[in-house]
Amino acid sequence: MKFIPLLIIPFALYNFLVFAGIAFIDVPFLALSGTASLTGGGLIVLGAVVLLCIDIIKTALFARGSVAEQLLSIVLLLACSIQVVIWPAVRTEWYVLLLALQATDVVASLVVSLQANGKDVYVNR
Repeated sequence: MKFIPLLIIPFALYNFLVFAGIAFIDVPFLALSGTASLTGGGLIVLGAVVLLCIDIIKTALFARGSVAEQLLSIVLLLACSIQVVIWPAVRTEWYVLLLALQATDVVASLVVSLQANGKDVYVNR
């Protein structure tokens, strides 16, 4: 569990709901005002933001052993990007937001790891 990227959970949930044909993504759950409401896709993205925060904290705590997690995060980003091209069913605004969160996770994990391991890198000038 230590090396598994947590954002795989919302991607797996989203794919299950879309490919099972369950109408959850656009169903309004919480009416915020007369015109705005929180839908199922919004709930998935909200959960993904929380998981992203936990994942960045996890990377900061285990920076030295997070190479495997970074590789899995990059593989997840590539797989989800390819999925957008191949399957038109996932081409929604919620999936694009999940994809942006995954890209943010990849960049943030690399930055945190480089900052934590920056003391180990020596450059001769």
